[in-house]
Amino acid sequence: KMTSFHESIKEFISEVEKFLVETIKKEALSKTSKEHKQTILDKIGRLREEFPQFTPDKQSEDTKSADQSFTDESSRTGGSSNADDEDQYGDSNIPAIPAQDLTDTIKCGFLEKKQRKGGLFGGPKLQKRWCAIKHNIFYYYESAKERKQHGAFYLNGYYLEAAPEAVDKKDSARRELSFQLVCPAKRTYQFVALSKEDYDDWKVAISKGALSSSSRDNILSNSHYIQQGHVVKHINY
Repeated sequence: KMTSFHESIKEFISEVEKFLVETIKKEALSKTSKEHKQTILDKIGRLREEFPQFTPDKQSEDTKSADQSFTDESSRTGGSSNADDEDQYGDSNIPAIPAQDLTDTIKCGFLEKKQRKGGLFGGPKLQKRWCAIKHNIFYYYESAKERKQHGAFYLNGYYLEAAPEAVDKKDSARRELSFQLVCPAKRTYQFVALSKEDYDDWKVAISKGALSSSSRDNILSNSHYIQQGHVVKHINY
């Protein structure tokens, strides 16, 4: 139940957001000021994700348009976007594919994925993602019906290890279900399984995917060279 205090905070946040996306929209801000502005907007977005009660009942179309306009400007000037901090494609040469088109997968299902940045107040920020392993590629989506992956990367060279730090220290049960995928000189991905059985299944599937290779007629581009059943050329990111 919203108290008068929470209502005041909600109203204050909305006023700050309105000031940033509408009031100073036409101001000639320096690059540093634009980045600071976007940082504040990003924090407001994460705050509302963690505390939905601070989300406006109905955002005006003018605010939405102004927000989108700033996001477009930000992308042109090198600022960050309002989207979460996940890179959209871990390996940029992996084509977009609808989640429902991934058939004959080694493993698919929901995992919680840790953002590269923590929550607004510094704690682990976990997001539910529909994940799938097909051949040697790990895909993750916001839902099982999403039309393109939120991210994807080749599993070759990756290995799984425990990652209790991905979960709050007070949640001992889920800490045992957390793991990370590690590969030298590449990004580390952290996840939390839904159960011990699910954890074991993902562990096996990831091992299979890391040792797997893709044939020339599947999703890998023809620019990859395949020798002795292993992909020997990878795209660095």
